[in-house]
Amino acid sequence: MPTDPASSSPVTRLWSFIRAILDLVLDLSFKRLVTPKLIRVVYALSLVGAVIYTWRWMDSFLGFITAPLAFLAYAIVARVIVELILVIFRIAEKIAPLDENAPQEDDVLSQLKK
Repeated sequence: MPTDPASSSPVTRLWSFIRAILDLVLDLSFKRLVTPKLIRVVYALSLVGAVIYTWRWMDSFLGFITAPLAFLAYAIVARVIVELILVIFRIAEKIAPLDENAPQEDDVLSQLKK
C-alpha cells in the first residue's frame, strides 16, 4: 500500500504544525494550555535577547570580563524560571486526572505526533 509522498512533505508538516499552534492560541474556552507548547520558543527568544544585550555590553575591557558573567547569570535565571513554569504545568497535568468530572480530550499537538 503506497503512501503519498506529498502528504509527508516538510511544507505539509509545517502547515499542520502552524494550524495546531493557531488552534491552541485561538482556543477561547481555555480547555487546552498553550504555555507548555510554546515555552521552548520563549526560552530561545530570551537567550537570543541575552546574547544581543551581552554583545552590546562588551564595549570596554571591563565589559569583556563582566558581559559573559552577566550572560551566564541571565541564562541560569531564565532556565530556572522556565523550569518552574513547566513544573507548575506538570503538577496541573497530574492533578487533572483526579477530577472525575473533567472531560478527557486529546491534545492537538499530541495527535500530530501520532
